[in-house]
Amino acid sequence: MFKRDTLKIVLDDEHILFGGTAPSRVVRGHVLLSINSTVKIKSVDLSFEGTVVIRGKENGSIHFQNTLLSRGWQFLGLSGEPRLFSTGIYKYHFELLLNTSLPDSVFTKHGSIQYLFYARANRTGFRRTLNDTKQIYIQHPMPIETEQALIKTGELESKLRFYVLAPTSRYKLGDEIPVRIGTKPLLDDIRITKITLALYEGTKYRTPNGWSSTYSHQITGISSPWPTSSSELLEQTLRLYIPNTLSCIQIDCCSIFYQIKHTLDIIINLIDEARNRKAIVIRVPIHLASCFTDYDNELPSYEGVLTAPPEYATAELCPPYSSRA
Repeated sequence: MFKRDTLKIVLDDEHILFGGTAPSRVVRGHVLLSINSTVKIKSVDLSFEGTVVIRGKENGSIHFQNTLLSRGWQFLGLSGEPRLFSTGIYKYHFELLLNTSLPDSVFTKHGSIQYLFYARANRTGFRRTLNDTKQIYIQHPMPIETEQALIKTGELESKLRFYVLAPTSRYKLGDEIPVRIGTKPLLDDIRITKITLALYEGTKYRTPNGWSSTYSHQITGISSPWPTSSSELLEQTLRLYIPNTLSCIQIDCCSIFYQIKHTLDIIINLIDEARNRKAIVIRVPIHLASCFTDYDNELPSYEGVLTAPPEYATAELCPPYSSRA
């Protein structure tokens, strides 16, 4: 079978995590040119470009576009004279120095921050051009202070007490969020029908007049019916799974162009004897990082928190909720 010539960009690591005190990070790789029959080639080039695009509202026109970094390599020199290549595999190595002040990669309906390699080989004759592209993903580590147990307690209008527990508030893409929920009705006519967990993503972008409003949308959610209500403390653990691809969800981001944050909504649906319905919304921040993040030096997650709910006699009651009819 006839084999075609190919051109491929190969990176040592396409997921770049900035961290530590070093002001820069080196990206290494090579361009792989595979020739299956003798051919003349004029050039083998590689370019790299980091760009930011802000479109604003969904499907809006671009109101800001800028190149953050641009670099190029000409592996055969600048003469442009065709060179004869015999059958074989040719490697062209390269290095790229990235400043750690570069912002995180972002892919949203409001715009993007992308870092892209583009390789091109120009042959003589028919179907002269070979092309390949490769993207790298830049992320800054989150502060270690974000690694802490999630504990919320509250009381609603002297009708219901609740607690929400999770082993940590920081997760990676693809992780499971186990949330233990406890409720204790204070009145006999209150019944909980179901409890919902919903993960939301909020995005703000820079405009000529400052930051935009926060555009929030639900990423994923799960609902569960609640056991028959009584005056006793009722507990249940719900598990919410985070998508593992950047096409579904973004990681947390804070740059001069974009701010992306995540919240976990715990929605407690109530009904009383008069069939009046109410929903308590408990909103807590969740910090999301890439599944490629290195957490070797982080604090441990507090797994024991799921089996040790607070005593209401000693727990500090706070109102971390909003109620809606």
